Formats: sequence, C-alpha cells, structure tokens
Amino acid sequence: MARQIASKAKDLVLELNRLRFEDAIPEFTFRRLRREAEALKEADRSDAFEALGMIAALEKDIKGVRQEFGKALAYSGYAEKALLNYATSLSFLGFLTESVKIRGKLHDSFRSHTGFLMDFLFDNYVTGRFHKARDLIAELKKIQPEEILPYEGMIVSCSRFISVRDISERRMEEMTEHVEDFLHERNILHKGVFFEVQTDEESSFLAGMVPLPLGVDEIVDLNFEFAEGYRDLAPPKRLNFLFEVMEKSSDGDRPERAVQTC
Repeated sequence: MARQIASKAKDLVLELNRLRFEDAIPEFTFRRLRREAEALKEADRSDAFEALGMIAALEKDIKGVRQEFGKALAYSGYAEKALLNYATSLSFLGFLTESVKIRGKLHDSFRSHTGFLMDFLFDNYVTGRFHKARDLIAELKKIQPEEILPYEGMIVSCSRFISVRDISERRMEEMTEHVEDFLHERNILHKGVFFEVQTDEESSFLAGMVPLPLGVDEIVDLNFEFAEGYRDLAPPKRLNFLFEVMEKSSDGDRPERAVQTC
C-alpha cells in the first residue's frame, strides 16, 4: 500500500511539472489534481502539500505557493525534493532571486544532474549572476563535452563585459532584483532578464531585455514608468533595461526573441 501511494505521489508531481509547459489548463483538470493531492494527506502530508503548492503555481497564486510549500517543508524536515519543487515553482512565477538561492543550497547534491544544472544555469543568467553561470557551463561541459548550451555565448560575453567594466556582480543582482520587484508589484508574470552585449556607434553596453506577455501599448507605458524610477537608482554605467513584447518560442517554453517597442 505504501509503495502504491508513493507511486501515485510521484506520478502526480511528474504531471504537475509537465503542465507547466501547457498554455491553458481546464478547470476540471485543476479539480482532479486537487482531489488527488488531498488524497495523499492520509499517507504523506508532505507530498500532499508539495503537490498543492505546485498546483498553486500553475494557478499563478504565489501566496498559495508559499503557504503550501511552507507546510510541505515543515512536514518533510526541509527535504531536498520539496525544496527543489519549491524552487521550480518560484522560478515558474518569476521569483527568480528566491529560486536561485534555494537551488544554490542544493547544488552540491545535484552536481551530476544535468536537468538541475541547466535550470540553475538559467536562473543565474537571468538574474545577472554571470560569473556563477559561467562556472555552471564549465560543470556541464564536464558531463556533456560536445553539448552547445543555451545562452552560452551570451553568458561568457556578459561575464567578460562586467569584469572589464569593473561592474560588481552584486550590483547586477541588485538591479535585476529591482526589475523583479517592479513587476511583482504589478502582478506581471515574467521569465527573467535576458542579457546580451550590444555595440552602438560609440561604445558597447550591456542590454537587459525583459520579454512580457503584454500588448505594445502596455509595454510602452511600463518602459516609461520604469525609466522614471530607474534614473534615481544610480545604475551601473553601460547597463540598459528594456521591457519587450514576448513572442512564443517554437517549443512553447522560454521566449525565443522579443519585439522591441522603444
């Protein structure tokens, strides 16, 4: 019986992870998932609350995510599996700074797990932690020497750029945290800041582009609103942020490219 329940919990978590890549989830599916999660409470309350937290993430309910995973972590004694799914749920909702910190605590236990390393690499890149992302590329290359990694060229060039320009990585983290806070205050779901080094007629600069699932007019308004507060922060020289209209990628996962609006 215990083995059967454990198998049901594992299958439910796998389904919830798969559903993160679906465009729309019918309400009857949410009702079924909640019934299955609630049923787990009789055997393992940690698994039940973990599943309920993942369901809350699919519903884009950050308060629910925190509440349910808080219970799951308490019941499990902060088990690595619960922490990992919590980090994944936070990352899914754009709370990338929290996600990357949790994954950092789990790093030693998952050094040979390419899926974990890829997610950790992505979170570090889109939160401005370029040196750490570059180190993770080296780790992944040891496991898959011939693999061309997503954003590899941009991560290396961004890491080199902030070193040459003497821009503190901690300052980069602060700026991306400010972008996160700005969007979270407005309940806007985002996938992080996508950085690349660009060159104009006079010099090079670091561009931080934030694809958002909004219309052009809304994006333009956001850019103007953000620019007003951004000037008061004294950001590093040669660092520009720009919100953009998101275009869906061919695999339906992360944005492939975005349309600039200003």
